[in-house]
Amino acid sequence: MSRLGGLTMLAVAVGAVPTASAAPRPHVSLAVVPALVTPGTAVSLAARTTSLPRGYVLVIRATRAGRLLKVGQCHARTCVRRWTESADAAVSFQAVVVLRGKIAARSPVVTARWRTPPPAAAAGRYCGFTDEGKSICFDVTADQHVANLRTESIVTCLDATKWLWTLAFSVPDRLQQLGFSYSYTGPLAADPVDENISATYTVSGTFDTAGNASGTIGLTHITWNALGLHYDCGGAGRTWTARLGA
Repeated sequence: MSRLGGLTMLAVAVGAVPTASAAPRPHVSLAVVPALVTPGTAVSLAARTTSLPRGYVLVIRATRAGRLLKVGQCHARTCVRRWTESADAAVSFQAVVVLRGKIAARSPVVTARWRTPPPAAAAGRYCGFTDEGKSICFDVTADQHVANLRTESIVTCLDATKWLWTLAFSVPDRLQQLGFSYSYTGPLAADPVDENISATYTVSGTFDTAGNASGTIGLTHITWNALGLHYDCGGAGRTWTARLGA
């Protein structure tokens, strides 16, 4: 400041003044592998953040049965932990960046599930007999289907004749709770002699996990034409048993 002719003059220096800028907000991610396991199997939790300024911590949290639990805390941009459940359960996990109790960033919530798999029938070829002494054989596939079933049934016709028919088919639906049930009404493939074959049959069965199976089968109605004659026949339901590798 100077004084000239009674006037007061103020000189001001103009220049760049540095200003403080906020640190970029960290990005946080959480990977849970695998997300679906059986009880007793551990899942791996890996939390990562793009930055972790001095004083901040990376925390992995779990929400289990409504309770918020701390899984792990790391003073690094990567934090890895493991978690196991001994029974069926669902647990939600999240990673957060924290400074003095305040959350600066958080990951999406990831849920891991522990599930007991349903019991399964042993895969392979099963063979046995019906209660009228006729054979029954079929395959149980790895994806729990009954396939290539082949069995014999005796039917009695309206003219009192008896006939032995062989049935061969696969069950379209998978086993449910170690059991199956299948019914069919419709045409059957004809041989060179028989024509217009139509049948109704049912089959059901249950399995244990040791390779044993049992159930019922019935060719309840079958009609066909052969050599100018028409046959109308039926059979009773039969029980059957079979064993893997028999």
